Amino acid sequence: MNNDFNNIWEQVERQALQQRLKREFQHWQRKQRAHRTTLASVALLIAVASGIALSTHHSPLPTYDSVVCNRSTFPASHWAEEAGRILTIQTI
Repeated sequence: MNNDFNNIWEQVERQALQQRLKREFQHWQRKQRAHRTTLASVALLIAVASGIALSTHHSPLPTYDSVVCNRSTFPASHWAEEAGRILTIQTI
């Protein structure tokens, strides 16, 4: 009789422990998945940002050798000066 009681007691404890471990494992899996997703997103963001920074950093600014305008009342030197003034305006 005492042996039956101990077996039943151990079985109930084992079931409760299994249920608790199952719940905790599911919670742990969700946390791990969220953690991996966050790390992957951050890595992708860093890769894209560094790619953009490298591509814009190494591209030289275009230079213009001449200016073309369809208004013949102004000389070409005027338009060259205007273009130079516009292109060298410093913005804050």
